[in-house]
Amino acid sequence: MYPQGMEEDTQMYPQGMEGDTQMYPQEIPPIIRGLEKKHILIVESNARIADLLASILSDERHARCAIATTYRDALQITNILKFDLILLNTHLIDGNGITLYDRLHRRIHLARVPFLVLCACQPYYQSEIESRRLTCLALPFGIDEMLDAVDQCLPRSSRLFQ
Repeated sequence: MYPQGMEEDTQMYPQGMEGDTQMYPQEIPPIIRGLEKKHILIVESNARIADLLASILSDERHARCAIATTYRDALQITNILKFDLILLNTHLIDGNGITLYDRLHRRIHLARVPFLVLCACQPYYQSEIESRRLTCLALPFGIDEMLDAVDQCLPRSSRLFQ
């Protein structure tokens, strides 16, 4: 079920981050809420596209972006960093993006993180996307369309641009 060498996760929190509140304090003063930079993980096998998406989100929504170009990289980076949103392509070099979503979503620290699925074959994945209630952005898409989808995925109190 999982790509070779990537057995199912048994660890619910990233190592050493149990109860960690350094990156996201429990209580953010109301005047600052919504102004802090959001952390977005872009899981895209094409490094040029990933860099372009990161540049757009950084410039237009003042987000801090991390990039994972493989299934394995995405698993590793989510053990280290916390994210407010994950953009996930369904076609990865070493695995299926929907399977990766299932693994990441089971982790306690990612259970409430919204995912925006980028899909070139939307009809092929339609039932899987709908059954998981994921937001999907069909490829190709325009910049404004992507920014609107990102804004809609984030909870209202933490949107990048209101």
